[in-house]
Amino acid sequence: MEMFKRRIRQRALAEILEVSEPRLSELMQGKRELNMDFARRLYTRLNITADVIFSIAR
Repeated sequence: MEMFKRRIRQRALAEILEVSEPRLSELMQGKRELNMDFARRLYTRLNITADVIFSIAR
C-alpha cells in the first residue's frame, strides 16, 4: 500500500531500506518475519507509524 501511495517500485524501496530485493519480496509476501531492525527502518526512513508496522507483522 505504501509503495503505491509513494509511487515507489520494489527495487527503489529495497535500496531505501538497504535490503536485497529478494529479501524485501519475502517480507512482503509473508514468507519471512518482520524483525525489529527492519521495522525500525520502515519507521525512520519512510515515517510509517508503529501501528501500521505492527499490523503488517501479524
